[in-house]
Amino acid sequence: MTISKRLLFFAGQVGVMILARFFFQWILKYVDQKDAAGSALFVAATVGAVFLVARVVDGVLDPIVGSLSDRWVARGRERRKLLIYSFVLAPLGLVLAFAPNGDQGHTLRWALLVAGFVVFFFGYTAYAIPYWSLVDDYGGEDDRERSILSNLLGAGILLSVAVVSVATPGLIGAFGYGKSALFLAGPAALLMVLPFFAQPKREGAPPKAGSSHEAMGLKTMLGALKHRRFLAVLLLFSGSQMALTIISAAAPFVCERLLGGTDADVSKLMTPFLGTAIPCFALVPTFARRLGWERAMMVASLGLALVYLGVAFLGTAIVGSPMTTAMILFGFGGPMVAVLLGLEGEAIANCARETEGTKTSLYFGMFNLGVKGLNGVATFLTSLLVTLSTDRPDLAVIATRAMGVLAAALLFAGCGLYFGLRKKPHDD
Repeated sequence: MTISKRLLFFAGQVGVMILARFFFQWILKYVDQKDAAGSALFVAATVGAVFLVARVVDGVLDPIVGSLSDRWVARGRERRKLLIYSFVLAPLGLVLAFAPNGDQGHTLRWALLVAGFVVFFFGYTAYAIPYWSLVDDYGGEDDRERSILSNLLGAGILLSVAVVSVATPGLIGAFGYGKSALFLAGPAALLMVLPFFAQPKREGAPPKAGSSHEAMGLKTMLGALKHRRFLAVLLLFSGSQMALTIISAAAPFVCERLLGGTDADVSKLMTPFLGTAIPCFALVPTFARRLGWERAMMVASLGLALVYLGVAFLGTAIVGSPMTTAMILFGFGGPMVAVLLGLEGEAIANCARETEGTKTSLYFGMFNLGVKGLNGVATFLTSLLVTLSTDRPDLAVIATRAMGVLAAALLFAGCGLYFGLRKKPHDD
């Protein structure tokens, strides 16, 4: 693929992840706002429960969407065309989810929020599963190209974190959550269309995904979870994804309750994090080749767990001010996140290639099923801590510190489960 083609492919990840990062970072802070009567816009724990249910239901759809995507290819159609049919749904869902405000009635607020959850999560799945599968479609038999495309997916996540963490606090302060979501939705949707035009020119027909019956069978879906190496990878990445979700949601509360700042200070934490993470993406392929992608993932997971454990102890001035100490700590986390995000797509595609036939979308779907369900659990647990800190102001600091401990514990758990389940490949 040419550089321009890779950039077009990269744009889709930036677009969809801007929507996702905005949603995950601000949803609990948004629902904890006060309405005209002085009450919270929504009860955070209730929203967390709704979020959990929505994520589980949405996760169940992932392998189904993955199978449909493989079936689509098996019938001789191009997977990239599915992007045209789905790119507008997630932006619309984001706008709906952040549309409620204090001037609306209770019923209307909930109707908009639930509708936004449904449209956003379904749209995210309908777009992301076929899009991520293009790592295999566009990369083909070229291991290096698949590695580059996988690395671009990880870089897209971090660039979206940069946009959301650095730009949106000021945007929200000036225009509010609803308009900020609207301002992001349009550009994100345009970026999500661009991977359609990234298909490389190569001779021959695109690879098939096997028979349609095989792609749609329930036995085939469940068979992916019997693949021990894939299941181990799934649990390892679930721990890192859950931890990242918790820390993203916790960042505004860390700034406010541990560092004595405001929502705008989230950008101060994210700047050193991104400043160390983004340059490290160039080194991820080399690092993975030296250690092997599985060992690289393990090292990064354990290192990130130590960083997130340190979040629980923020508020003291170890180096300079408390904010400076926090910035240095977040900077240490950047390289580890770069490795995990850069290897995720490659790891799933490699596991899929170990099976008979090509079931790339199915494996991405099953991966998302696990990650989304567990991310829902992570968000729900975080919402309980937010509600506790709101109802019991005397426990606000303890509840915020507990978010860092929870994130670290999930990473350690993911590593432990990986060790217990992993089966070495024959050529290891």
